[in-house]
Order: sequence, then C-alpha cells, then structure tokens
Amino acid sequence: MSTGACYWSGNGSYCCPCSGKGQADVAESSSTSCLECGHPLRSHFIIGPHPDNSIGSQVFLPRHETVRELANRIREQRVVLARGTPSSGKTFLAWSLHTYLCGQGVKPIYIRNFPLSLEGGPTALHHLVEACHMQGFAAFEHSILHDNFVFLIDDAHTTYNNSELWLILNSVNQDRLANIPGISFCMFSAFGTPDRGVMPHNMGSDLLIFDKSQRLVLSEHYYYFTQKITLFYTSEEFNLYVEMHLESRDSDYDIGEALKRRILALTGGHPELVDAFMHLCDLWYEAWYKDDDFDVIEHDDDEVSKFVQIPGILEGAIAAIVNFAGLPLSPETFFPPEQEFEVLRQVQRSRFEGMFFDPRSEAMLSCITKGFTTGWWGTSWEFRSLDTHSRLL
Repeated sequence: MSTGACYWSGNGSYCCPCSGKGQADVAESSSTSCLECGHPLRSHFIIGPHPDNSIGSQVFLPRHETVRELANRIREQRVVLARGTPSSGKTFLAWSLHTYLCGQGVKPIYIRNFPLSLEGGPTALHHLVEACHMQGFAAFEHSILHDNFVFLIDDAHTTYNNSELWLILNSVNQDRLANIPGISFCMFSAFGTPDRGVMPHNMGSDLLIFDKSQRLVLSEHYYYFTQKITLFYTSEEFNLYVEMHLESRDSDYDIGEALKRRILALTGGHPELVDAFMHLCDLWYEAWYKDDDFDVIEHDDDEVSKFVQIPGILEGAIAAIVNFAGLPLSPETFFPPEQEFEVLRQVQRSRFEGMFFDPRSEAMLSCITKGFTTGWWGTSWEFRSLDTHSRLL
C-alpha cells in the first residue's frame, strides 16, 4: 500500500513509498536525510502503518497517488483551487505535498493562514516574501513572481476578500497562458473554487477566470471518480480503517457487514465522519453489548435502530465535526447563502420524501449545522434531509 510522500511507521523506522524501502531504528528528531528520497527525516509524517508492521497511525490518507497527481496538476496549471469539505484531510494533503515537492527540487512554501488584507498594511507580495524567508529561502519582491516557489495556502477561503492576493494569482495565471515561467499556487479551501474565481465588490466583473482543470473537488466520492484526486475512503480503505480501529481495541467487538455498508453509504467515505461513526459504535458496544457478552453489532439490532431515530443525534454529530474544523458558520461568512437556500428549496419540493444526505455538499452540511433542516433514516437506511424552516424561504 502506498500512502503519502514519506511517513514514519510509528515504531522508530520510516518508509519511502516512492521505492517501498526504508531504514529502521532512526530517531524521529534526526537531522539526517532519507536514504531513498533525500527528504529530511523531520519532514516524514505518520500517515499509515509500515508495510511490514501493523503498528502505526490509523490515518492513511492522502495516498501517494493523490500527492503525485496534485503535484503534476500544479506544475501544469500553475494555479490550482482545491476544495474539500471540513475535516477531509486538506491540511495533511498540503503537508504531504510539501514533503513530496522538496524531493522534486522545487521550493514549496506552506502558509497556514494568509494574513488579512489591511488598509495601509504590508502588501500581499510582502507576505509571500516573508513566508519564503521564514522557511529558509531567499526571496525578493521584485523577482519572486518569476522564481520556482510553490505556495501551498491552507484555509484559502479566508483570502476571498483579499483582492491584492487574487490579483497576483490572476497575474500568474496570465503568465501560464503566455508560457512565462514563475511561481505557482495551490489554494486549499473549505468552499468556493467558482468558475470566475473571487469577485470582490470593488474589482468589477469577469476579472479572474479559472478553467475546469484548475478547480478540484477533493471530496469527490471515489465512485464518481473523474480526476484521480480525492481524500475520501474507497470501500477497501474503509474496510481497512474499520479493521484497524477494532484491532486498536484488541478486537473486543465486531461490526456486521450490513452496518458497515450503511456507515460507508452515509458518510460517503469522509474520513472524519467515518471516524465519528466508529466512536459511536464504541459507545454502542460499551452501553449495550459488553455486559451481555454480545460481540457483533448489527444494523437491525433494536438498540441501534432506536438510537438513530432520536431526533438531533446525527445532526449533532455533523455539527460537531464542522465546528471542530474551525469553519466560520454564520450566514455572512460560511459561503454564498444562495447555495444553502437552494438546498432548502430542494428539500421543500421533495415534501415528505426528503433528500438524500450528501456528505460532499458544503451547503447541506451548513444547513444541518445551523438547524435549517433536520435528518431521518429512510426505509432503506439512507439518511435523508427533511423539515426545513418555512420562514427561511
């Protein structure tokens, strides 16, 4: 299994999936380099178990293929807008991409939060130069646009009102069209990536144009696969995750195949939603199964069926996950409200049938989080979104 650029196995050794080889008994704080890829060992991350050792972190996304595909897309497009739903692994992907690009002779610059645009304050170009200096690279404002830096900006949705930064992205995009070499950007956002980029009110219209190849939906479900870049679990990865979770508990209980299928169908393979449901299964086992010596949780057990029918339980879990992701949740700052209203209109038109819950939809997550709509389990165990507040329409 190839999982990420380079990683620690959690047992004092590391492995480079580029070659499938590694070196044992190396301290994580070592300043030496990986014998396989040349990356500093301090840049290797725990993102999965060693191929020959089941001990290690349960988190094994993003995969190495995802990292390489995204790196190739950045090289081709120069400006990439990558969107993913909350807690789907964007930050980890950014760091894995940073490690991978280091081994490719590129100068990647990771920026956790780009500073806000302030009247009379430092320019966006100045912040980019300072970020290079902070990470050990020489850079100058008059020449940085034509250097080979790759800026990986996390929480990029907070920059949507920074017209200065987006004008730089527009300039880089125009250089790409003219075959002029220079810096590149990958903007990791929780929402956005519109056809025409970001349109601050004072900048007019039709200014920033990004084509389809520059806009990625990282939370695209694997069975809708069109771009080979996703952070959601496939069915095989989901089963492996469940197996690793249960093994970490010394396999004191198991989950029936039918319940596994329902969990995967509900979460769509979203890493944090899957994790939340596994912890929910832990609670079910401790509360209802442990003392009765039952070690298999089935989806049609009375306790499980009654639990999921309690109003607000699933919505509360989703709300907590979105909140943990640190997203702004007010109507003014989450993302364009018209997307939320469209969800509510669709729910209203569906009347008593409801809508299928889609964990890839930022708008639906927001509606449930804010209490605009509630959820229920259908006859086929699909989770549906229902019951809008009519006054909002």
